[in-house]
Amino acid sequence: MLAVLQDALECYQKYAFAHDIHGHQLFAEADAWISCQDRTWYFSFENICETLEINPDYLRNGVQTWRQHAAGVRHHAVRDTAAVSSSDGHLAAVG
Repeated sequence: MLAVLQDALECYQKYAFAHDIHGHQLFAEADAWISCQDRTWYFSFENICETLEINPDYLRNGVQTWRQHAAGVRHHAVRDTAAVSSSDGHLAAVG
């Protein structure tokens, strides 16, 4: 069960900002599984967390907070990179 949870969390983080269709699909599947509160399926996020004595809401909120923070960091990195671009579109030396 731990391996299932670990795989989903790795896919969530690895593909959260994917630019290809395959990456988007893997992220969407991981996100849907983590977001689902259905307990009828034995390998649901809720049941696995409960079995491993992890609060599912706490973990769910944690990965969503991670994504929001990572998106902010990515946004700042893109903005900072754009700020050091030269007029011809190439990166200029900084420092």
